[in-house]
Amino acid sequence: MNPHAWAIDRLNFGLAKLASLALPCAGSRVLAVPASGGFPNKETVMIDKVGDELLTTQKAAALLKQVKEILEQLKPYGITLTTDDRKRTLRPRKGAEKHIQRVHELATKHEVSLKNIPLAGMADDLALATQFQPFENELRTGLQFAEDTGTQAGSEAWEAFLAYYGVLSSMAERSPDLAAELQTVVDFMALGPRKKGGPPTE
Repeated sequence: MNPHAWAIDRLNFGLAKLASLALPCAGSRVLAVPASGGFPNKETVMIDKVGDELLTTQKAAALLKQVKEILEQLKPYGITLTTDDRKRTLRPRKGAEKHIQRVHELATKHEVSLKNIPLAGMADDLALATQFQPFENELRTGLQFAEDTGTQAGSEAWEAFLAYYGVLSSMAERSPDLAAELQTVVDFMALGPRKKGGPPTE
């Protein structure tokens, strides 16, 4: 066995050992993928949490369009800050809303007016912050959901790839035709620094 195939075998064996300690989540599937030649009796157990249900191309496009439309409708009422602006913005203390409202009431009652800091602006800004908070909450939840789903799906795809690549690599040692077909993948998986858009360098 060549060193590369041996490394793939060791990786698959390690994944199998880790997976044997993991408990499947509710709704997940456990897939047994044969390991390559070095450990013929071992299996890489893959816990499949996502991927059974896929959006149709039309459904994905329609939902993405809706998200973009919602953001476009919100844009006239808000702003996208620069990195420097974000660093300079003040952060209200937690629970400050009722106290901002109280100061507004007292300033109005006692006719306090500050040059270049309109009292009406304070009330409007507080109202806008209050309006946008639910959007922020839902969008943050949605972003976390999208990131986690993409991360898990990518992880599962890569785990399955490694298992099948290990098997194909072992088979390619005995099949020149398969070795030629697999060569682009072998080049991609070779160790060493990679040039942009090209195979790894020696």
